[in-house]
Amino acid sequence: MGLNTMRSIDMPFVSVKTVKGVFNEIQKQEVMDGISELLVKVADVGKDGFQDAVWVVIEEQEPGNWNQGGESIELDASRKRRGR
Repeated sequence: MGLNTMRSIDMPFVSVKTVKGVFNEIQKQEVMDGISELLVKVADVGKDGFQDAVWVVIEEQEPGNWNQGGESIELDASRKRRGR
């Protein structure tokens, strides 16, 4: 079914945000497949139609765009590499 086809079923959309380079292409596909399969299982509506309506996107961000607890993840990693 094409992207422009309207569906009568609700379309779940899952966005996974991660630091760029954490997953390779095969791992990204496995994550997306696993999320789709989980949603089908939880919704308990079977694969026909519902799985086709599930959208999963992986958004990769540069390490410098992440901050945890007030600290830049990139800066923290750099400090650890330098032994600080």
